[in-house]
Amino acid sequence: MKMEHKLTLLFSLLATLITLANSIYSLQFNMDLLHENAYNTLSALGNKMLTELESYQTLTDYAIEELTSNINFMNALRKATMNGADWSEQDLYAMQNLMYQVLYYEAPLTDNFYRITAFAPNGFYLSSRAERYSNITCMSEEAKALIESLDYLEEVRTTPSTQHTIGPHADPWTSLPTSPMVFFTIKAVQWHGRDIGYIEVDSPVEDLERIFTVDNITGVSAHALFDDGEVLYRAEGDTATYEDAEAGYITLYTLEDGSRRFAIRLHSNELGLSVYVAQDFQVYYSRAHQLQLRRLGFSGVILVAGIIITILMSKRLTRSIRSLTKKIRQISSRRMVDSTADVALSFVTSPRDEEIFTLEQTLNDLLTRLRNSAQREISLRNSTMQAQLNALQTQINPHFVYNTLNIISAKGMESGNEEIMEICDQFAQMLRYATDTSAKTAPLSAEVQNAQHYLMLAKARYEDQLEFYISMPENADDLLIPKLTLQPLVENAVSHGFKGQSGKRVIRLEGVVEGDQLRLVVRDNGSGFDEEVRSRLLAAFAKADRDKTPYSDPANGHIGLINTYLRLHYYSKGKLRMVLYNDGGAVVEMTLPREIRKA
Repeated sequence: MKMEHKLTLLFSLLATLITLANSIYSLQFNMDLLHENAYNTLSALGNKMLTELESYQTLTDYAIEELTSNINFMNALRKATMNGADWSEQDLYAMQNLMYQVLYYEAPLTDNFYRITAFAPNGFYLSSRAERYSNITCMSEEAKALIESLDYLEEVRTTPSTQHTIGPHADPWTSLPTSPMVFFTIKAVQWHGRDIGYIEVDSPVEDLERIFTVDNITGVSAHALFDDGEVLYRAEGDTATYEDAEAGYITLYTLEDGSRRFAIRLHSNELGLSVYVAQDFQVYYSRAHQLQLRRLGFSGVILVAGIIITILMSKRLTRSIRSLTKKIRQISSRRMVDSTADVALSFVTSPRDEEIFTLEQTLNDLLTRLRNSAQREISLRNSTMQAQLNALQTQINPHFVYNTLNIISAKGMESGNEEIMEICDQFAQMLRYATDTSAKTAPLSAEVQNAQHYLMLAKARYEDQLEFYISMPENADDLLIPKLTLQPLVENAVSHGFKGQSGKRVIRLEGVVEGDQLRLVVRDNGSGFDEEVRSRLLAAFAKADRDKTPYSDPANGHIGLINTYLRLHYYSKGKLRMVLYNDGGAVVEMTLPREIRKA
C-alpha cells in the first residue's frame, strides 16, 4: 500500500475516532445539560408556585389578624354570636353595620379576596361581599342549617388555634344555579377564652389556576397536595400520581396510560403541602432528538471536511516521497554501473521536507560513490557492489560509538599522541560502565574508578589547574551502592563549584563506613553554595520526598544532583540522607545504608 493511502487511511480513521468520541462526549454533556435544565426549570416553577401560595397565605393571615386584633369587631362578633337571638332587628342591624365598617375601612385587605365571612353556629354571618350572597337572612334557621352542613368545620373545631386552608369547594353561600368554585382559609375565633365563631377568607379557584398553570412552557403540569393527602389543586383530567417522590429531586415516572413524565416535588413546611411539577417526557425526548440530529449533522460535516483535508494533506505530505520513489524507479542497476549512463542526480524533493530531502541527499551521494566506484573497478563491479553493501551494513552497528573511539585512538597512536589515546580509553570505559544495564548496583571500588575516569577526562581539559584526592574504605570491593552514584556528584562539583574562580581546583572524594551506614563526601575548594541555590535544592529534595517525581526546577543547573538524590532515595527506601553545606567550598555529604556484596 502506498504511503499516501496509508496516511489517508490512518488519519481518516483517527479523525473518525476523534469525531465519534467528541460527538459522544458532547452529546452526553448536552444531554446532562438538558436534564439539568429540565430540573432547574421545574424547580424554578415549583418554587414560584410555592412563593405565590405562601404570599397568599401571608396575606390571608394578615387579613384575619387585622380582624381578630380589632376590639370593636371582636366585641360585636361576641355579642352577636352569644346574645343575637334576643336582639331586635334594629340592634342586629347596628351590630352588623359596626362590623361592616371594620371590614371596609379598617381592613382594606378584604379587597384582595373574593369574600371574607364571619359566622357562628347560632346562624350569624357577615360577608364583605354581600352582593355575592343569596337572600339567606342572618340569624335565621336557614342560615343556621347551612352553617351546620359545612363538613369542614369539624376539622377546624379539633384544632381551633390553627388556620386551615381548604381546597376547592362550591361556594355554599351563593344562590346562583352553578355555584362558583372557591378555596379558602378558615380559623376558629376565640374571645376571652370562649369560641365565638369563625372567620373565613375565600378566593376564587381561578387564582389557583393562575398559580399552577404554565402556559409558556409545553407539556408542564402541576398539582398541590396537603400533607394529609387532601388536594389543594389538580388540573382537570390529570390523575397522575408521583409516589415516593423525594423533595428536591427530579424523577422519571411511567403513568398508567403508558406516558412518561419528569416530576419534581417541592415541600413547604409553612403551608404543610407539597407541590408536584411535571413535564411530559415526550417534550424532553423531542428536544433531545433534535439535539442528537444537530450533533450528528455537525459531526458529519466536520468528519467529511476532516477526511477531505486528510486526503489533501496526505498528497501534500507524500509529494516528496512520490517524487523520490519515481526517481529511484527510473534508476536501474545497469545504468548505475554503466560509466556511459546518465544517472539523474538532480533534486526532486523539497528542502522543506527535511527528512526526505536528507534521504535524497544521501541517495545522491551513494549514487555518485557507486558510479565512481564502478568506473574505477569496472572489472570487479559485482564484488564491488557487494563490498559496498557490506560496508553499508557494517556502518549500521549499535556499537558505532566504540568503533569511532577506536578509530580516534588509532589515529592518536599513529601520530604518537598518547594523550588522545588515554582520553579515548577513559571515555570508552565510562561509556561501557554507563551502558551496562545488567545490574543496578556496583561495588564501591567500581564507582570510584568510574568517577576517577571522569576526573581524568576533566584533568585533560584543566591540566595542572585540577587536582583530586580519593580516600575510600579498604573493603570498597565488598560494598555495594547504586550505579552512577559518585560520578554525577563529582561532575556537579567540577561543573558548578568554581564559577567565577580562576585558581587551582581541588576535588576530594571520601568514603567512611560508620556502623550500618556508608557516608560519602564530595567537597571542593570553590565558591560554595549560594544560599538561594542551596534553599532551592533543599526545597527540591523535599518535593522529591513528597511527590516521588523528578523535580522540574533545575535550580540553576543542579538537576543532576536532584535526580541523583531521588534515585538513591528510592533505592534506600527513604533511608538516604543528603546534607549540603559550605566548608572552604561546597560540600555534598550523603549517608545511605551499608550493603555487603554476597560471595
